Amino acid sequence: MRDAGTVLVPRHPSPAADEGGPRPLSCATSDQYRSTVSSPFESGAYPGSQQVVYQQVVRPPSNGIAIAGMVLGIVAIVLGVWMIIPIVGLAFAFVSFVPAVLGVIFGFVGLRQSHRVHVGRGAALTGLITGGLTLAIGVLTTLFWIIAIAASAASNAGS
Repeated sequence: MRDAGTVLVPRHPSPAADEGGPRPLSCATSDQYRSTVSSPFESGAYPGSQQVVYQQVVRPPSNGIAIAGMVLGIVAIVLGVWMIIPIVGLAFAFVSFVPAVLGVIFGFVGLRQSHRVHVGRGAALTGLITGGLTLAIGVLTTLFWIIAIAASAASNAGS
């Protein structure tokens, strides 16, 4: 192994250097000098030196539709549980209807996609179930209030 402090040495020293005189100052061309220092990375001088290998990063498959369905279903159920309250429930029924329907649609599409990519089945089912449950709560609450108002009107008309 060569000393790392070694510098470039002339192949053909100038005649002035042999005579003990001063060397001429001039630019040297690459063929006049040879390198006595090799790169330690080229020769493998360092123990354990390895070649750098670049690998392409492969992402695992994902199911964004199923995740969107799950998020929309959870938002719908959080808003939908407030539908039972008499006055405030009417506003929450309208607000929770859109995420519930979208949660069911995205859950169904995500479930079909999960058979192809083998990922996201649980998220798709969560969106499908919570969106469907919110729609069922909305329908049952609406039917309850329609029956309650009709019964109240019938009892007032009879008196």
